[in-house]
Amino acid sequence: MSIKNKNDLIICELYNPVIHGKTDNSCSNIETHYLVYDKFDGKTGISLACIDDNEEYDTDPEYDTDEDVDEDNENRIGRIDDTINFLRKHYKKFVKKINFYEKHPTIRNYHNIISKKDYIRKEIGECIVLPTQETIAILKTFWLRIIQKKWKNILKERQIILKKRNLPYSLYEREILHIWLYTYNLPGLKGMLYQLKNNNYC
Repeated sequence: MSIKNKNDLIICELYNPVIHGKTDNSCSNIETHYLVYDKFDGKTGISLACIDDNEEYDTDPEYDTDEDVDEDNENRIGRIDDTINFLRKHYKKFVKKINFYEKHPTIRNYHNIISKKDYIRKEIGECIVLPTQETIAILKTFWLRIIQKKWKNILKERQIILKKRNLPYSLYEREILHIWLYTYNLPGLKGMLYQLKNNNYC
């Protein structure tokens, strides 16, 4: 039976047998999952493994650049930004080495996905430890991106409505009739994802 944890700040990567390997003990459909590389504390951005080991890390937000994180420091990386830089550096080399037409077991455009600069990034996900001991993630970050995009559109609608309410004839009608001229309802958080639900996106 799988063990489910709360949502965590994580770094994950698509499973690839060339990178991660696969044995008879591996999950049969591991190719379809994101593997959790590491979990981090949401406030400090420090690896939970390092916190459990009582290791001390500088929590200054002025992190080092890509050049400061080299391969010799792999085992000493404990901050999320350093880990991202480290993995991006290795994937950049990996992309150059693999054949463009080399196929992933399940993902057609795998090469294009890992070639993106932001392929390795901070994610929020539900971590699940499989019976075969691999830790996979169900990503939740994309919902935040959907909400952010939807809220930006709502803000634009609100600005348009407020401008119309400030027009002289609209203010006059409001003073006389005690209602807005076109009875505009300001959109808000409530019902903001209703359209997505109707389109079967959630």
